[in-house]
Amino acid sequence: MSNLVPLAPAGNGQDQAPVLRLLAASQPDIIRSTQKDDLYLQQTADACHDLVRRVAGAYPALQYSRETQLAAELLYHGLTTGVGMPTLGEEYCSMSQVTGDGMPPSVPRRLALVALRAVGPYLATSVAARLEAAHQQSQWDQGSGEEGAGGSATHDPNEQHAARAGSAAGAWTSGRSYEVGQGSAQAASSSRGTGRAGTGGVLGAVLSRLRTGWSSGLRSLVARWPQLQPVLSGAARGHLAVFYVYGVYYLLWHRLAGGCPNTKP
Repeated sequence: MSNLVPLAPAGNGQDQAPVLRLLAASQPDIIRSTQKDDLYLQQTADACHDLVRRVAGAYPALQYSRETQLAAELLYHGLTTGVGMPTLGEEYCSMSQVTGDGMPPSVPRRLALVALRAVGPYLATSVAARLEAAHQQSQWDQGSGEEGAGGSATHDPNEQHAARAGSAAGAWTSGRSYEVGQGSAQAASSSRGTGRAGTGGVLGAVLSRLRTGWSSGLRSLVARWPQLQPVLSGAARGHLAVFYVYGVYYLLWHRLAGGCPNTKP
């Protein structure tokens, strides 16, 4: 059965062929193709993991399992979407990638989609794991501080929570805990040292402000991470709900890259 829909001719001439268009893929087809892609991608990842285990050993293969998964996703999507071919799941459901205007995606858009589908989940899980570890570190520092003070601390709890979040943020960025006062003193000393160089002093001040802003934002993010998790989960469910209503973008990476699957004859 053909998936082409004939439209009216563009002009009044009798010899003009009708304009044809492709029907949009249905939600079940899109979900089925994604599930097939996940199956083939898992097989590719298992093969890559087995190769790393045979070459480097069992411990490095386990240590770099997430990087191996990233390489497998780059390999799978790069050899399909990256070269303008449908993935195995899309081919199984007779689908192909098109843009919003019905045209095949350009090379930059295909490469962006490959990067988003492979690197996006890797970065998201890495950042979430680091934020969770930093928050756990702040909770551990809180318990240690309360035990050391014997329950007789008189400081503002909000200030203590901010200080603990700052310590955890420092551990996330540098791999070790540090005091906010020490970080500010080092930034000021660096600014004074570079101030003797004229133009370098301005650059040092800008870098110092950037470091201070980054540290402050990271402390705030670590402190609010438990409240942000339900928000992010709700946003993911909202994206899925929009897909079931409109049936266009099942994956967030397709929405960001502007490419969606369409059926083909």
